[in-house]
Amino acid sequence: MLNSRLLREQDAQLHFEVMAYLIRQFGAPPRPPVPSPLHNRPGLESLAWTSSDTRSVFHWAQEYFDEIKSACHMSNLEAELFPEGDDVNAERILTNHRLDTLAAGRIPYRRGVAPAVIYDPWKCATPGYFAATIALQIAQFRLAAFKPETTLPPLTKQKIRLVGAAYNRQGFMLANLPEQVSDCLSRGEGKRTISQTHILNTLCFSTCLALRIRRQSPEQITATYGTRMTKHFRKKIPQACRQIDAHAESLKLLQILAEPKSRHRSGLPNMRRRS
Repeated sequence: MLNSRLLREQDAQLHFEVMAYLIRQFGAPPRPPVPSPLHNRPGLESLAWTSSDTRSVFHWAQEYFDEIKSACHMSNLEAELFPEGDDVNAERILTNHRLDTLAAGRIPYRRGVAPAVIYDPWKCATPGYFAATIALQIAQFRLAAFKPETTLPPLTKQKIRLVGAAYNRQGFMLANLPEQVSDCLSRGEGKRTISQTHILNTLCFSTCLALRIRRQSPEQITATYGTRMTKHFRKKIPQACRQIDAHAESLKLLQILAEPKSRHRSGLPNMRRRS
């Protein structure tokens, strides 16, 4: 339907609130890289370690960890990449890795100084697993100091991580990996599995919001990044932008806030959800 909403109104307002926090802390949302019509380079969603790689899975992971941080504009993030696994295959790989590391005179355990980013080396052969789990974890660092006025349920916290990842330019990549994203977000004790529909709707809205803040029209978004989207995701773009543009005053405030000379103006109001 033409006037249907992509998100619940409460969720839409939360997106504006989170994006306002991120802009105040880190500046305007960085634009995702524009796909080249001449070089159809695979996105991070295709990233997977193979047994034919001359690097070990651990060296491979460290190299791509640095690349993903750079893609998220977080190259200076001081975090330790650390392998963990919860099944027999992963434990076998990790045991051999620890022995090799000790034999080389290095310590194979967490040093406890820098925050840890965790991955399962056994799952790195699955396309998109490593990119999704790293992007979602480092998005959480962006949101470390975000304190909403009310306590949020676990499902809403998962959606906020998606907003952080979209701010980090990874919305299109994660939208191509809804199953991996769902697994990553629901991993941990007592967490509900977030549906792929919620994932795609949240990523679409937050990615479009970031680009509307950068004053790109729905037509420009589709024309510029259409090759990064599935047909299903592409159809959501006009609906997301209509709902965003319905918050014209809030959108305008975020656009002003994102301007370099305006970001630190004390006169701009805080974004808070309506009760």
